[in-house]
Amino acid sequence: VDAGAVVPPAATDAAPAPPVDARPADRPPPPPPPPPGRDPRAVAAEPHLAAAAKARATGNHLRQLAEADLALRADPRSIEAKFLLGDALAATGDLENGCRYLRAVKRRPGAAAAATAAGCPAD
Repeated sequence: VDAGAVVPPAATDAAPAPPVDARPADRPPPPPPPPPGRDPRAVAAEPHLAAAAKARATGNHLRQLAEADLALRADPRSIEAKFLLGDALAATGDLENGCRYLRAVKRRPGAAAAATAAGCPAD
């Protein structure tokens, strides 16, 4: 090969590289913007609340704990996130913190029964 000759690139069967701004395949698309008048924190917490409730229904307390924690981080005022987190903490043996969360939302239907079932001391 001549030192000054241009060598064409070898043909490959490889797929073209994705664009630089492409999202990894294992990530879901970003959520749509919240509807007008809705608190964006509550909207951001909704998928985590749904996943935590589903995990609670199937007895997957660790998944419930993780999703409820994410929901509470997204919306620190969420009563449902506090309930699901407290319930999961109590179910996994952390009665002190679980009962603290359950007491904080005692007006939520089912919270008092969950606290009693977990063995939380009465106020």
